[in-house]
Amino acid sequence: MSTPLADIDPCPACGGRDFHKLFEKNGRAFWRCAGCGLERQYPLPTAEQIREYYARNYRDGRLRPMVEEAEMTRLRAETRLSEVRPFLKGDRWLDVGCSSGAFVAEARRAGINAEGTELAQEAVDEAVAAGLPVRQGPIESVGEDGEFDVVTAFDVLEHVADPAAFMHNARRLLKPGGMIALSVPNLSSVTRRMMGKRWYFYIPDSHLFYFNPENMGRFLERHGFAVLHTARTTKQVTAAYAVTQLEAHNPLLYSLARPIVGIMPKRIADGAVPLHLGEILVVAKLGAAASTNGQHETGERDR
Repeated sequence: MSTPLADIDPCPACGGRDFHKLFEKNGRAFWRCAGCGLERQYPLPTAEQIREYYARNYRDGRLRPMVEEAEMTRLRAETRLSEVRPFLKGDRWLDVGCSSGAFVAEARRAGINAEGTELAQEAVDEAVAAGLPVRQGPIESVGEDGEFDVVTAFDVLEHVADPAAFMHNARRLLKPGGMIALSVPNLSSVTRRMMGKRWYFYIPDSHLFYFNPENMGRFLERHGFAVLHTARTTKQVTAAYAVTQLEAHNPLLYSLARPIVGIMPKRIADGAVPLHLGEILVVAKLGAAASTNGQHETGERDR
């Protein structure tokens, strides 16, 4: 049974206001849109709570190991670039939520005039120290109207408190016919179906919205984009890094995995391997004729 929530923002994918409560995790409630299946937290954390979460986790928390795993982040960036470049045109790219700039660096090595923006000042400082054109701030605070050919946002949209505003700003930054590439956790993935509310992407402190290929397509089309490509994607992960994430997000799996990783040779524990964790990559073009027939390529449809 759906529940009208008078003070909730409309669903960013379909505009509906009827949501069914799914469960609570760490004191935060997760809801599903009755119209399209998008899931979200409600109420959302405040902007200050979100800023403090990322600042804290870059200083001494869960995000620190990823920044320090230089080879893992380089391989992730290399994979992302190889996945999106066949679909993207133009030389001026902006990577939103770029962390310490691994994707910016990889794109620039490939001859692309790429730059980035990031919320966490600590990550920005590292990028700048490495000579990368990365600035601090949210998407709405950077760039000129029509400045970029491409906006990329990998592992970002699920963190955004207002996805509609994010897309408004992405459109503002793009030239006519510009393109966007996104990656997000996939509600239709095998891992989500197997794990239910214990899914490791249900992170109360930072993951606020959840999509599947269908409602992601609706979301992009509502904001003037036509989906060109949707596919499941891999992510390079080391066993050592995975354990640090499980400790915070899935204590049961952490208790099972920690002893195994503890007896691994260091070269194996620190070796990055590509895994299908349950995420999709989506590429869309601004101003193209929108299609709602679901015929674009999709990566995981476990229906």
